Amino acid sequence: MSRVTKWMQIYEIIRDRITNEEYAPGSELPTNLELMKEFEAHSGTIQNAINTLIRDGLIFSSGSNPNRRRVRPILYRSSRKGDFLEEHGDLGLEKVVDIRIIYEDEELPTSLQDEFTAPVLFYQTRQYRDDILVATTYSYIPNVVDLKVLRGMLKEKGAMIYDCLKQLGVDPAECEEKLIASLPSESDREKLDLPQHANIPVVHIERRAFDPNGKCVQVCYMIDRADCYEFTYKFPLF
Repeated sequence: MSRVTKWMQIYEIIRDRITNEEYAPGSELPTNLELMKEFEAHSGTIQNAINTLIRDGLIFSSGSNPNRRRVRPILYRSSRKGDFLEEHGDLGLEKVVDIRIIYEDEELPTSLQDEFTAPVLFYQTRQYRDDILVATTYSYIPNVVDLKVLRGMLKEKGAMIYDCLKQLGVDPAECEEKLIASLPSESDREKLDLPQHANIPVVHIERRAFDPNGKCVQVCYMIDRADCYEFTYKFPLF
């Protein structure tokens, strides 16, 4: 039988205090010295527990002093809808990172080169809820509308991509999504601003939106924090 090390015992105690809100969300965690005194443990033992709490996304460094940490606010789960701002209302903020027209097929992702031909509008956003980055999206819209006009519309504050397409005469009637859940890679952590070595699960989503005639009018690749969303499905059994 494996023996539970002292740092793991300390980690589990602090984790339970955070989960039970004995340490309130956003509050400062006791210093390493205070924890050393409480648990009668060496500094290395405490640091192992702290590093694991940071890795699991339960606490984060506070300000310029790496010895001061705060409890990460508890995130509620949202039900996914067609548009991020529709999901979150005033709590949501969508920032445009990049928006441009791709004129060369070679600049498209390899997975799209057999499906789309240039010009294609590329639209990248970062989506925040309560000032926490919860998703990064990469959309590709084929030449089904005037892409220069669409680009201008999407630059407006609060613009929603499907509303813009409808205004230009294209009706995104339905979509299909492929989801893959996993622990984050280094690239995922960077794209979602996750703590280094954090094991917060992520969901990779590939969405395709279609008009009423079945023509694809958007392909969107998303990386979402899995602890921020719940996904509900309805499908026929036969």
